[in-house]
Amino acid sequence: GTEEAIRSNVRVFLAGALEATPSYISWTLVNLARSPVAQEKAYQEAASQSALTPEAREKSPYLHKVMAESLRLNDALYFLPRVALQEAALTTSKGTLTIPAGTHLILATYHYNRCERYWGATGYAATAFAPERWDEENLASRGLSSKEFWSAVAKQPWPPPPRPRFG
Repeated sequence: GTEEAIRSNVRVFLAGALEATPSYISWTLVNLARSPVAQEKAYQEAASQSALTPEAREKSPYLHKVMAESLRLNDALYFLPRVALQEAALTTSKGTLTIPAGTHLILATYHYNRCERYWGATGYAATAFAPERWDEENLASRGLSSKEFWSAVAKQPWPPPPRPRFG
């Protein structure tokens, strides 16, 4: 029932929060260490700020892109466990799959966030750390706006990738 659904979601939230922030920071540093060009851009932008304030954060668009890209590639929860609350049917080119109510499902965000079909549309390989994929100019050169891109990704049969939350 509803109480069990709430308990299940609380368990997921607690598991995600347990190590999410240190993991997120660590992976961001690893990604920057592997990309000297991105590391230098991020360093220059951070060094230009006189203080660590919310205002300084808003003046750091490249750092936002670095964090968004790190979160896309290294989500704290690589999968999201769910239970089908009602029967559902998924139709593909190979037929229809019926998912009975009560079926345990694993939504693999790790794989989704590396899917070339969706992330390759940004002009960068889906598995690459590329903060520039988030540039409005980059998306516009492919006939997309960030709003259209997120809208298209959100309409896919899997959950949309995590949207970065800063602050």
